[in-house]
Amino acid sequence: MPQMKTIKYRGGLVTFRIPHDWLEEYEREGGATFYEDRPDSGTLRLSTRTMEGQKPADADDLLRGLSGKPAEPELLESGHALVTYEQRTEEGGEALRMKYWLIAQAVEPRHIRIAIFSHAVLAKDANAPAMIAEVEMLDREIRSATFSTRLGVKPS
Repeated sequence: MPQMKTIKYRGGLVTFRIPHDWLEEYEREGGATFYEDRPDSGTLRLSTRTMEGQKPADADDLLRGLSGKPAEPELLESGHALVTYEQRTEEGGEALRMKYWLIAQAVEPRHIRIAIFSHAVLAKDANAPAMIAEVEMLDREIRSATFSTRLGVKPS
């Protein structure tokens, strides 16, 4: 297991860990990218969306919020809902394998926040032992992520 550092995305909206030597890039209007500084490394991206409902969200609302994806959502011990799935795509003539983790969280008074993590890797490298280990590490860390319970957390 590599040495890890804690990321407090947008002032703690989402808190999770990545390897300590990964670079961090933040977009002004939201969204972030994390990667190892080497050619053909995997790239982790994070963005969030918050939606307002008609009533306080419960577990069923969270699961429904993630339905329609290529996999069934699951309820985590934290009470958040998670769906993971993979897709193949192409960018700049390169075949990529994308893995997604979408986590839905209820936020008072009647909102649902969705954290969208994606990990892109060259398709030719997706089954390499080091890449499999990287995705397994990310899966553990993303499942353990914590979320602000407040609306309106802004970058510090």
